[in-house]
Amino acid sequence: MFRQIDGLAMGSPLGPILANIFVGYYEGELLSQRESAKPLLYRRYVDDTFVIFRNESECDQFLIRLNSLHPALQFTIEKERNNSLSFLDVLVEKRNTNKFETSVFRKPTFTGQYLRWNSFSPRRRKINLIGTLVHRALMICSGNKLSLELDCIRKILLDNGYPEHVISRGMERKLTQFNAEKRTEPTARTIKDVYIHLPWIGPISTRFEKQLISAVGKCYDTVKTNVIFTTTQLLPSTRKDVLPALQQSNVVYEYRCHCDCGYVGRTSRRLQDRINQHVLRFIRTRASRDVRSSPLTHPLKIDADRSKAINSAIGKHLLDNPICANNYRDDRFRIVGRGRSQFHLCALESTFIKIHQPKLCQQKEFVYHLKIVH
Repeated sequence: MFRQIDGLAMGSPLGPILANIFVGYYEGELLSQRESAKPLLYRRYVDDTFVIFRNESECDQFLIRLNSLHPALQFTIEKERNNSLSFLDVLVEKRNTNKFETSVFRKPTFTGQYLRWNSFSPRRRKINLIGTLVHRALMICSGNKLSLELDCIRKILLDNGYPEHVISRGMERKLTQFNAEKRTEPTARTIKDVYIHLPWIGPISTRFEKQLISAVGKCYDTVKTNVIFTTTQLLPSTRKDVLPALQQSNVVYEYRCHCDCGYVGRTSRRLQDRINQHVLRFIRTRASRDVRSSPLTHPLKIDADRSKAINSAIGKHLLDNPICANNYRDDRFRIVGRGRSQFHLCALESTFIKIHQPKLCQQKEFVYHLKIVH
């Protein structure tokens, strides 16, 4: 078990917000310094920055000062090559006329694989994919770069099995909608978007969507219903190997004997190690070999090891009852609970003992003293 004392956890909802606050605080201190040369342009998205300097020496000095503000700040630098530089999904190119042209940037590892046309998913999701790619091109590309990007999108969609007439229709619809939104003035009436997740099970889902939108629209005219269809994975995702029960720790376990006597205990170690403390080795060895042809007696070896097992209720019970020892197996132990801390383990153990009242746990008493701090 590890405790993270620095940085942010991957996937945490607060991660981007806290990272933005952290970097923004120190960049504010840096840009407020009068003696340092300030960049001509400074734009940042979380921890990715796009900066323009007069020369490379100012750029290198700015990087050194930025990384010296805090030990956790270790920025790297990527300078322009052939008058072009990529920033997030945008490729910025510098022209001789002191102007910049932008286009969509794709990494060298880009495979061009999107949702295929013949996949089992809602048709609307495939149509929306066309509109999404076109919308990104309209927002990013300069005027003379737009046609090249639209041709690239068309080729990528054709490689994914999309019919050409569907691609053309989707592109025209998005272009018309985008131009109309630019000319439309905002209205005073506010429409509230409501999103509903439904499973995709085929054409019946589409019919139910229309009925649902119609019913909501008749009752609430200021609500726009958006149905989002979800699909399940056909193949299971890769999961971590399941740890065997006997190798797990911080657990509450129960032992059920052949005579129906029970025992409940806890352990912060591996359950197998705790079993080895309860049951003598020759009994476990006999059970693993399944030697039951002759009844277990009390040889001198048992008398010699009796003192070692006397502290264990299970071990003492097996020594006093040869029939139970003959029928011992490790699978008579099972995990009934898992604890987050020692106090949690103790609370779970006492709860199970109170509920089941196992016969072999009569000697246990649990008293918790809570210290109240005013």
